[in-house]
Amino acid sequence: MKGFQNTILVIVILVLSAQLAHFTYMKFLLPTDSVLDDELDESIKSTTSLDELVKQFERSELEVKAFEESLSPEENRKMYRRDIEPYESNRKLRQAIQNWERKQAQIDRLLYQWTIGLLLALAGTALYLKRLSWIGTALIVAGLAEMIWWCSPAISVGGSISELERILNIKLILTLATVGVFAGNWAAWRRTGQENIS
Repeated sequence: MKGFQNTILVIVILVLSAQLAHFTYMKFLLPTDSVLDDELDESIKSTTSLDELVKQFERSELEVKAFEESLSPEENRKMYRRDIEPYESNRKLRQAIQNWERKQAQIDRLLYQWTIGLLLALAGTALYLKRLSWIGTALIVAGLAEMIWWCSPAISVGGSISELERILNIKLILTLATVGVFAGNWAAWRRTGQENIS
């Protein structure tokens, strides 16, 4: 059992240290702006909530409606709307809202799955301390694997800077919490191993 636990220790330290290095780089060193960003993109990227994006989109919808009302029926039929204002701004805002909602769904799933992993690890620790070492260890490993998997570095960079910050902060915090959970499990393994020796 001790050899298996040492193997788990090495693997978990390897994976979690790589994740922490990756998230630290993304949070503090990754460039978040581009010379190609235009004014609208900057207002989208600096948005701090979905409500702000929705308000911008509602204003954009009013601008589109006012623009269409200023056109004759003939001009309205012939117009290609994709690449001219106010249609382009409206399209970008719609995409930003969809992007935000997708990222929020990712965060919700991340928190749910990580919590399941935490519960598995805690149940495993309780069983391990009750001398059901193999079952407990199996649940601990399953829980840690779930927690590590869902904190893994798959993060898309597009969208608002605050969206990226939110996901990064959550993943960084959960990775640190996973380190804490693993340290607690490691202490339980060590303590139980020493009790068995004495």
